[in-house]
Amino acid sequence: MSELTIVTAFFDIGRAAWSDSQRSSNKYIDYFKFWARIQNKVIIYTEKSFAAEILNIRKSYGLEKRTQVIVIDNFLDCDREIYDKITRAMQSKIFRYFRKEPDNPESWNAKYNYITYLKSYFTADAVKRGLAGGFIAWLDFGFNKGGADGYPNAEEFDFLWQYNFAEKMHLFVIEDVGINKPIFDIVKDMDSIITGTGIIGPQFLWPVYHNLCRESMISLTDCGFADDDQTIALMAYRKKPPIFALHKVTTWVGWLKELGGKHLTIRPFKIKKYQRYKKLCQIALKEKNYQQSFRYYLKYLFRRFNKNEH
Repeated sequence: MSELTIVTAFFDIGRAAWSDSQRSSNKYIDYFKFWARIQNKVIIYTEKSFAAEILNIRKSYGLEKRTQVIVIDNFLDCDREIYDKITRAMQSKIFRYFRKEPDNPESWNAKYNYITYLKSYFTADAVKRGLAGGFIAWLDFGFNKGGADGYPNAEEFDFLWQYNFAEKMHLFVIEDVGINKPIFDIVKDMDSIITGTGIIGPQFLWPVYHNLCRESMISLTDCGFADDDQTIALMAYRKKPPIFALHKVTTWVGWLKELGGKHLTIRPFKIKKYQRYKKLCQIALKEKNYQQSFRYYLKYLFRRFNKNEH
């Protein structure tokens, strides 16, 4: 069994002030505290103002010797060229309102798209610094959202994560109908195809994966678009499929139980009926079955505003 090294990062991009997708820095710290008792070596990239608090969380679990905090003075300078390209692409109101959900952060906030791009950058940097070897997993700092995403018991994260992974980059597919969909349509429809919560791969493939992500972001911004890491991961996969293993999952974080965390209690995934009808409506529309799509849409509206459905 291979023990994994975990890489994560946290930077304040002003999310507490957003009108949509609002989360404070304290909330993210609490999210991290929920899973931070994991016994693996964890490398955290962050800014100076959070460094001591993050280290103290790991220290409270007796894991300070298995923790490396990397302070970055200005995360915008990690790859300034990419940040500038994302910013230029997102200055266009045409781009924003081309998107299905123009108020989502990936439609208007350049820092958000840039910080999600840095997932592969930070992990490749940990390899370059000699801090991470063997199999390495990126985990979002807010992984599992304090139990809301699926794993309700914090104490169950007190384990050493090990698993025999094939020597591939492992990505987790939440919606496989879009794997071959044109990127133009994915950006427009804002499909969630590959999850961003975790990415796993061997040391030698992480720099390759980062280069693929960087090339993908350049390609996207050169076309006047920008997006978060989910679309970039899909583009990277399309550039070099042989180095990847895709895993179909039904929840954002459920893959951890299947790949080394079998003891974890996971909350059953329940989709509300109105959400199901919305999805069926979208599928029928894509298939140009407009009559069926309209029927599903009416059912969606009825159930969406029926109090018994909530």
